[in-house]
Amino acid sequence: MLRLKLISAAFQLPHPYKRETGTEDAYFISPNNLTVGVADGVGGWAEHFGANSALWSHKLMNLSCEYSDLPSPIEIFKAAFNDFHETIHGSTTISIAKLENDTMIFYNLGDSGCAIFKNYEMKFRTNFTVHSFNFPYQIGSNNDSQIENGTIEEYKVDVNDTMVCASDGLWDNLYPEEIGQILKKASINVTSPETFAHIAARNLVRSAFTRGSAHSIQTPFSDAAEKASIDYLGGKLDDTTVVISFIAQDE
Repeated sequence: MLRLKLISAAFQLPHPYKRETGTEDAYFISPNNLTVGVADGVGGWAEHFGANSALWSHKLMNLSCEYSDLPSPIEIFKAAFNDFHETIHGSTTISIAKLENDTMIFYNLGDSGCAIFKNYEMKFRTNFTVHSFNFPYQIGSNNDSQIENGTIEEYKVDVNDTMVCASDGLWDNLYPEEIGQILKKASINVTSPETFAHIAARNLVRSAFTRGSAHSIQTPFSDAAEKASIDYLGGKLDDTTVVISFIAQDE
């Protein structure tokens, strides 16, 4: 069987209001190039004294990286969550992807997520789990959701596929076709998969950030608002994190 690996790179920007405090998004890339994750600390906790969603997202990603040798994403996250001994209030969404032979296995809770692009066209994306518009499932001190509320999905991948794992700052602002075009442009005149991953992650975050500031324009976020009978047009400026993983043969 052909052995595969992930060649990954990440880029992130905080919401402009958080330039001094830093992003509540977090991510990890495992040392063995088989597992990545993204978490989005829920900003609504900022109104509560002493709460810290950034602590939840960052520590859970660090712990998930430590346990990334476990067989599946949900086992990785269960181990990380069981090792999380903080009493500070907060919560986070979670998305973890692990390569097992020629199959990506995903665990997803909330509105972060991962997608697979073949020839710059999206062929698969994890399901978002939300209570209602702009109210994602999240795990944290309020016991809003349990680990079992997340989804477990699989998708077979090939050499030269690209996986995009990101917080909702990407998915709320760019359509899949736009993401595919940015991936395609990032591949032009690059000398290595590592360079492609770095350029693609950076360009996707910057494009999502620009769109998030736009008004009077249709976006995935405004589409979701319309479905919820909410009158809204434009993007949603947010912390934005993207991890790009190029699927390569493991020599």
